[in-house]
Amino acid sequence: MPTRRDLIKAMGLAGAGLLPPTRGGVAAGGTGPTHGPNAAHDALEQYERRFAEARLRMPIRNPARAEDRMAIARQARHCLGIRDAWVPAVAAEVARQAAFEGGRIELLRGTSWPGVACSALLLIPQDLFHHMARKVRDVYRSANAEAALRASVFPGEHPWDTRRTAAMGDFLAQHLGLHRLAKAEDEREPLLSADDRCFTIWPAQALDTDHLAEQLTGRRVDANLRLWDVYPPQVAPEAIGADIVDRGSTRQILAQFQAFLKSP
Repeated sequence: MPTRRDLIKAMGLAGAGLLPPTRGGVAAGGTGPTHGPNAAHDALEQYERRFAEARLRMPIRNPARAEDRMAIARQARHCLGIRDAWVPAVAAEVARQAAFEGGRIELLRGTSWPGVACSALLLIPQDLFHHMARKVRDVYRSANAEAALRASVFPGEHPWDTRRTAAMGDFLAQHLGLHRLAKAEDEREPLLSADDRCFTIWPAQALDTDHLAEQLTGRRVDANLRLWDVYPPQVAPEAIGADIVDRGSTRQILAQFQAFLKSP
């Protein structure tokens, strides 16, 4: 028995001009051949209809279900071209540490794929205020003294940023009756010097992204290869010749559309 979703899909397919031809032999939404910029616009409209069809045919997956999560992850890995054999095992070590008031920075270096070097900076704060805020609030609440506690979160910043420090100072000043302003911190104070590097000299044998891709896939890509060589747009030739936007060639745009619509 048809469901509500089947009816919606049928209506969507009809609106997108994707139902089978009518008895008169004309497809819904069909147009005659055009040339020049109009041909390019017609090609964009065709791809818009194909995107509409693709959306209507997409399976409904619920990330809350284990099997659907696995299917989503599997599809994402396929779309991104990820293979288990290509996932590296990163071996990292602490090259050195740079300590400063309120925390320290660990300078890490390591290797992933053979011949690929990597580095990172790991910030380690010593203040655990944010981690304990909820527990402390519960204690104050049980003592009917919640008004004496102020917990503030500043997203996107480090635990020792100036705004958080200033908020703590304002709270203490309010409850302790302090009015003298403390000297503001210099937000531009450098925490690392030019000598604080994970690698003193970057390994000469380290691979760039192009050579890494060749090493992983075993294939060498021609430098002159273009996206439309891999995903040729399925439109009339006259639609590709005219560039209708300033952000790129029509051929490149349609090749991207073709890549997005590629069946797994």
